[in-house]
Amino acid sequence: MAIEKETALEKTVAALVALHGLIKINLQCPDGPNEGVWAVPTTEEYAATARDDSSSGDKIAVRLANQPLDWGERHWGDIVIAETMGENRPVATLAMQKDDK
Repeated sequence: MAIEKETALEKTVAALVALHGLIKINLQCPDGPNEGVWAVPTTEEYAATARDDSSSGDKIAVRLANQPLDWGERHWGDIVIAETMGENRPVATLAMQKDDK
């Protein structure tokens, strides 16, 4: 029986979750319904911005903490850019990602 080892990415995501906790973001899908996914902010500053209900229009970097169903070749653990929306969840569009993969 083989014992699976945690990858470096899994360790990174787990450490970020322990530091900053999870947030929910909305992925805007061009060809279908939008999708809500769990994500983890990549820095303490982004975590604070994401949780600030008065923050609107600020860009934050997050790692996807679950696998999106169909969102532009983005996968669990990838960094995506999202925009804060005040009291609503941050939103990410594929257009925001063009230079960040």
